[in-house]
Amino acid sequence: MATQAVEVATKRKGLGLRERLDVGSGFTPYFLVLPTIIVIVAVAGFPIVNSLWQSLQSNPLSPSSNFVGLQNYAQVLGK
Repeated sequence: MATQAVEVATKRKGLGLRERLDVGSGFTPYFLVLPTIIVIVAVAGFPIVNSLWQSLQSNPLSPSSNFVGLQNYAQVLGK
């Protein structure tokens, strides 16, 4: 009985990580990173926007606070 030779898949050398992970050009990489960017903006941006909004309130800890605009900043600066 004769046995047949089986070819073993050889590892292709010379391909870098970029070539092996190439998923195409265009917007695909941006769509893959988009969820991470949304989370980072939400985690970093919400506290900043919220603190700016609270600084424009008359008493931000009270449930019945009024919008006073830049009056708080003028009072702190002494004008």
